[in-house]
Amino acid sequence: MVEEYRVKYDSLRRDFIAKEAEIGELRTNVKRLQLERSNIPPDRLVSSFGDALEKMQIALSEKSTRVKYLVSDMEVELKTNVAFNDDKNEISYQLPKLDDTLPPENLSTIRFKIKMLPGEKVSGEEVFDYDEVPNLHYLTLDDAKYRITLKGFTVGEISYERTNRVEPGVVLSQIPSPFSLAAPKSPVDLTVAEPTLKLTKVPNLTSLSLEEAEKVLKSINLEKGKITERKSELLPNTVIKQSVKADEEVKIATVIDLVVAKEKEKPVDVKLTKVPNLTGLPLEEAEKVLKSINLEKGKITERKSELLPNTVIKQSIAANKEVKIGSTINIVIAAKQRKIDLRLKRSQASLRKANPRKTNKNVKAL
Repeated sequence: MVEEYRVKYDSLRRDFIAKEAEIGELRTNVKRLQLERSNIPPDRLVSSFGDALEKMQIALSEKSTRVKYLVSDMEVELKTNVAFNDDKNEISYQLPKLDDTLPPENLSTIRFKIKMLPGEKVSGEEVFDYDEVPNLHYLTLDDAKYRITLKGFTVGEISYERTNRVEPGVVLSQIPSPFSLAAPKSPVDLTVAEPTLKLTKVPNLTSLSLEEAEKVLKSINLEKGKITERKSELLPNTVIKQSVKADEEVKIATVIDLVVAKEKEKPVDVKLTKVPNLTGLPLEEAEKVLKSINLEKGKITERKSELLPNTVIKQSIAANKEVKIGSTINIVIAAKQRKIDLRLKRSQASLRKANPRKTNKNVKAL
């Protein structure tokens, strides 16, 4: 137990000696800083920054730009050694150089803000005529335009930047910057968020039903296009082809046309009827028979025959054959007999008297 305490004591003693050495080194550095660095009174320190602020404003005013800027204030943060002068009874500051080895945490931090108040003139411009530019960040474009005009400024150039950090149509940045001062009617340029180009892979829709294919397209923000039907052995409304191949990358909202299986036509109930025997019937009667069993009379052709004129001597479809309702039957009928001219009869009579046999042959020929 005693041995453990002795070990701890020795360790603490070594740490104490090391800290004393660091404190001694720090005191040495502070003394060196006090000797090598001049003491800066507070009024001189602040006035130096004030001069710098005024020079920046003059530099901005000398440039010919369509927007007038005014540096309105400056925030300062300094690492310094704070010293107290007993003789003058005042505080002074000693600033380190860049090559100093003094750790920054050993110096005091001083923060102050210098604000430029409107005077009579700044580079020929009346400062009090300037107005503060509103903060337009993350407003919609319409809201930003409204605030710009409300404050007496004008809407300048509008550019777009693709990003997914914010909603599309939201202001990302502006010129002049928020809360800066600008002359009335000065243009305010805006940069607005624009959505990045999104791509998606086209799914394989073949063999899916049309309803399923529509759901798949909708789930990945693709649009159903033209639907065409085609004969197929697949079930009706089954997708058999798509306008864009599967796994191809396309833009969101791309239209995909589909070809689906056509619904099979129902078989027509064909009614048949037997063709009647029309031969030997007068044409008028044959027409009535055809009409009674829903058959159509077709082409009528005349031919010489020993039968009475207009008697059916032939039909295009044989009797008792089964045909579809509405079929057409062509008919051949006996031609009308020709009337022999009276003069021809007289001539034949004269010939008959002269040569009865020859005349009979001529008559038959006629």
